Amino acid sequence: MNLTQREISLCKAALDYLHSLDGGQAIELEIHAAILRDPAVHPKPSATEVETVIKICDVKKWTIGVPSKFAGKMKWSISDAGEAARLEMV
Repeated sequence: MNLTQREISLCKAALDYLHSLDGGQAIELEIHAAILRDPAVHPKPSATEVETVIKICDVKKWTIGVPSKFAGKMKWSISDAGEAARLEMV
């Protein structure tokens, strides 16, 4: 699966945010908000784009998704593979 430059940019922003949580977890809405705040991302992504990026990161094993027991939402954290990938992204 080859990624477009736009997908790479959005994946990097998502992975950078998850990295900043230092082992913490975030729901999709928090990841979207973080990407919207990222000055390197232009134009700002739609909710559909963020959903797609989260799926890409999951398929590539760059993130780890854990279903919340009470909120019914997935909580995401960065994996070791994601840490390595974000360092290679420009």
